[in-house]
Amino acid sequence: MLIGLATGLAMGGSIIAIHQFILAPLGIMEPVKIAAKQKLQGFGADSPFVLLGIAIFYAAFHSGFEELYWRGFVFKGLNEHFSMPVSVVCSSLGFMSHHVIVLAKYFGYGSIFTYVSALGVAIGGAIWAVLFVHYGKLTPSWLSHAIVDGAIFAVGFLLLFR
Repeated sequence: MLIGLATGLAMGGSIIAIHQFILAPLGIMEPVKIAAKQKLQGFGADSPFVLLGIAIFYAAFHSGFEELYWRGFVFKGLNEHFSMPVSVVCSSLGFMSHHVIVLAKYFGYGSIFTYVSALGVAIGGAIWAVLFVHYGKLTPSWLSHAIVDGAIFAVGFLLLFR
């Protein structure tokens, strides 16, 4: 669990640092702020308390469902037929591709930040696949993933309620 904690803190801390020291000062996050505010208002969830509830759900549960699917099912299934590196790359690219749709909602399909962020998702997926292989269970990758999701929601809080 310690490695899951460490990787999650490293990746999550990087997300917050990149936001605070690069993206926000350059104004890159302003369109994201507008899109996120509209999305939350559409859900009737534009208060910090409701967003906190959503963040807890995503960090605690949704990350676990994604780990179960992408590492426990997709990666494991690929790894039964292909080498580990091929399975890591393929499952991580699949994991990344379904996040491109979400990222494009906020940055736009024409924005380089959609694809740079998606590459970060693929790298995270690869790290979590390696954790799964090394430890033979999903809990370290789930903990790491949960911390990363928490960091993403922390950026959301900074954007919307600071």
